[in-house]
Amino acid sequence: MSTDQERFADKMLQCRDCEAQFIFTVSEQREMTESGQPVSDPELCPNCRQKSPATTAVGDRQESPATTVDSERQRGKVKWFSRQRGYGFIIVEGSEEEIFVHRTALEGVYSLMEGQEVEFEIETTPKGPEAVRVSPLRADAMPRTEY
Repeated sequence: MSTDQERFADKMLQCRDCEAQFIFTVSEQREMTESGQPVSDPELCPNCRQKSPATTAVGDRQESPATTVDSERQRGKVKWFSRQRGYGFIIVEGSEEEIFVHRTALEGVYSLMEGQEVEFEIETTPKGPEAVRVSPLRADAMPRTEY
């Protein structure tokens, strides 16, 4: 190894968008160097890079976005949500369609309750539709139980 070669080391960084910590790996740094790019710390974590269609992947390869978002806000009711597992399903208002929701998609709350009315956007992922940017319609309202 020559002395003018860069030395690589894993680095702990913080994402500009979601503020999550992530590791900028030696492999990513080497790939950037091998493709002729200057090695610079990414501002976004891998998840945010994947969600942002404007970013390019390591090695200057253009990747098609893995997801697309229908920016129209939808309304629905929570069919069920498991706090322990961190996911559940929402039934879209005016249809019987069930949409998957993960706790990372919740805004302003940590969990949802069965029957709770919510507003959200639908993101098409490789695994199917998923609710994103999910927020309760009325935070102070408790879901009604039908008898």
